[in-house]
Amino acid sequence: MHYDVVIATRNRAEVLAISIPTFLSQSRPPASVIVVDSSADHEPVRAAVQRATAGADTRVLCLHEPEPSSSRQRNIGLAEAMSPIVMMPDDDSLWFPGAAEAVMRVYERDRESSVGGVILREHREPPPGVLPASGADRRSLAERLTYRLSPMRMAIEGVVCPSPLDYLGDRLKAERAHPAWLSECHAEPTGLAHGFRMSFRKDAIDRVGGFDETLSAYALYEDFDVSFKIAATQLLVEASDAGVYHHRQPGARADARTTGAILMLNLAYVICRNTPPGDRVRSMLGRYAKVRYAQYRLRSGGEFGRERLEGFKAAMGCLDEMVDTSRDELPGLYTRLLGACLNPAP
Repeated sequence: MHYDVVIATRNRAEVLAISIPTFLSQSRPPASVIVVDSSADHEPVRAAVQRATAGADTRVLCLHEPEPSSSRQRNIGLAEAMSPIVMMPDDDSLWFPGAAEAVMRVYERDRESSVGGVILREHREPPPGVLPASGADRRSLAERLTYRLSPMRMAIEGVVCPSPLDYLGDRLKAERAHPAWLSECHAEPTGLAHGFRMSFRKDAIDRVGGFDETLSAYALYEDFDVSFKIAATQLLVEASDAGVYHHRQPGARADARTTGAILMLNLAYVICRNTPPGDRVRSMLGRYAKVRYAQYRLRSGGEFGRERLEGFKAAMGCLDEMVDTSRDELPGLYTRLLGACLNPAP
């Protein structure tokens, strides 16, 4: 069984030079590497991909999509994929040796196709020798501490105010039968597929229509949306031997107000698109939003923090309307509300 790698990227030539070799150096390399770039200047990305894949016995495509949209870029890459399995790392995902073999072991053992996606396991340290000694991690001290402490923070939040995303993922996981052979492959059921850890059966992701392009530009939570759709009929599992490190690059992916707005609107959209009106998980959004607002208010000292808080607050004001709206009407409503949040009336 073969697999393809699909990568959506924008203005990240430098990190592709580091990540792509970790994919190609696997004991079981991909049949294809498909990069879909939305940079205004495509040439640096094209050159970086060409250098990183030079000499590889792998089909390589580096495509340019001028309009930035991680959802659309991923869908373009999916349309080019020809293997039955598609792995979809972020452009800054760094795979540990043996990661691909561990993922494929699960798919090949799954003769009934009960597993729709296999998720890699996150490591908090990079693979040895992958990052250059100079400038290996250019994030600020605050960013590095936030990343290191995030598991503890999420565990506390899970008790104080459970995330609707986690709740829905756990509910979908509980609805699926768990094959006894999973332990033989060092795998276990999971509820969510984070973007930098994703892999899916090609027919499974095609069946749900790929990634939702309503979530345009920096399409936050589109990974959870597609994982919920697949988990509605097939199991998602995590392969413990498939290690990946998320080499998060410094800097924001959107302006401050947009970041704040989509943190709330995209979350509500994904939850409501995957549940009917009146569902318990929809009712969890209001309390969760208030807790998040309090957190962002504590971090609103600088200009970015203040603008992010304003965007989040504007999106909170739309929450009741989204919660009461049917699934089919949500795309149009989301687009209208996002516009209103980013361009408030004077």
